[in-house]
Amino acid sequence: MCEKEDVFSDLGSIEHIVSESTGGNSFNIGNLILLEEKLNGETGNQNYTEKKKIFKKSSFSWINQFVNDNETWKNDQIETRAEELARIYYKEIFKKII
Repeated sequence: MCEKEDVFSDLGSIEHIVSESTGGNSFNIGNLILLEEKLNGETGNQNYTEKKKIFKKSSFSWINQFVNDNETWKNDQIETRAEELARIYYKEIFKKII
C-alpha cells in the first residue's frame, strides 16, 4: 500500500439503509453503510427487504456480514448500530479505552 493511499477505494459510496427520503432517523450514522457505487445506484428508495437482494451482490465483507446479522432493519436498530460504530471508531481509530 502506498503511503498516501486511502483505506477504502473510490468504488464505494454511502448508502442509506432506510431511504433518506423518509427523513428522520434515516440520516443517522447508524443508518449509513459503504456500498459499491454501482450497487448503490440500484437500491434507489426501495425498502430493506428489496435492498438486501442488492446488498448480497456486494464484494465488501462488511455488507455480507451486515445482511447476515440483520434479517430486518428498523429504527431502533439504527440507534444501536450508531452506538456500535462510535465504540469502534473510538477504540480502533482513536485507540482509546472506553
